[in-house]
Amino acid sequence: PEPAEVLAEAELSARERAEARGVLAKLSRADRELLAWRVLEGRSYAELAEHLGLQASSLRARFARLRAALRKGDL
Repeated sequence: PEPAEVLAEAELSARERAEARGVLAKLSRADRELLAWRVLEGRSYAELAEHLGLQASSLRARFARLRAALRKGDL
């Protein structure tokens, strides 16, 4: 599913949903998908790596950079 579909089904308040949409709009499609699949759907790095054809370690590093940027407010 698309990140927007996952977000629509997530149990969030209207304010949280609006904030999440704002953040998602600033991300690349690849980062939006990674964030939605990992956080909202709870998929493992192994599942994502297999699905995307990438190494789990590279996904972990990419996700760590994405989380750091979100925490710092860079997005």
